[in-house]
Amino acid sequence: MDLQLKGKKVAITGASRGICRAVAEAFATEGADVAFCARGAEGVRATAAALTKQGVRAFGDCVDLHDHAALRAWIASAAERLGGLDVFVHGVTSMAMDFESVDTWRDQFELNVVGAVVGCQAAVPFLKQSGAGAIVLISSGITLVTGFSNNEIAYGSAKAGLAHFGAQLAQVLAPQGIRVNVVSPGSIEFEGGMWEQVRLNQPAFYEQVRSMCPLGRLGRPEEVASVVLFAASPRASLLIGSNLHVNGGQLKTPIY
Repeated sequence: MDLQLKGKKVAITGASRGICRAVAEAFATEGADVAFCARGAEGVRATAAALTKQGVRAFGDCVDLHDHAALRAWIASAAERLGGLDVFVHGVTSMAMDFESVDTWRDQFELNVVGAVVGCQAAVPFLKQSGAGAIVLISSGITLVTGFSNNEIAYGSAKAGLAHFGAQLAQVLAPQGIRVNVVSPGSIEFEGGMWEQVRLNQPAFYEQVRSMCPLGRLGRPEEVASVVLFAASPRASLLIGSNLHVNGGQLKTPIY
């Protein structure tokens, strides 16, 4: 299926590693031009080089999403360099474990929710001009369950807030020609990521989580990226306000 993404202009937050790096690479493979941001300069350079090798225009910048003015300026700059904006993907996140600290809670909501709000506000004026504007917010499957890990209370709460924001925003923006959807991954393993560290340092817990997966393995970033691309593509024209759970059957809570 042709996803009709060739020539589309895409802005992604947090694309220097993991899921959103895979998302950026998948868009480039489809022929879309990509602007992305992350905090680490080395990761930004490496990702930009990899995307450019696919024959598309790629712009990478170092941006800290705690700086709202910088985030707004980056989105405006991305739209200018790309010549417009068709898709905005918010994927920046963190998983701080000190859930008893109020600062942890603030940081989780700042990155996962407030960062998405500011990013969407800045992107909407450009997406309105697209004719096929789309926003995809990366939440988490942890919002489906409780008791998975006490350390994920703040993270899960923030991701749940992000999913609710996406559902509400979808209703507001659909009449303006912009589709909004949420993609919620399960446990995704990649080099240098959290689950690799768990496998190496907490093998018993890793096996406990792996045993929850009917496929017998954790997910891969490219498997999530494929769903993000479909949700963002013109092919998904009737997909509005959905929360797409990509967990390989790991999380057993019924979804209605």
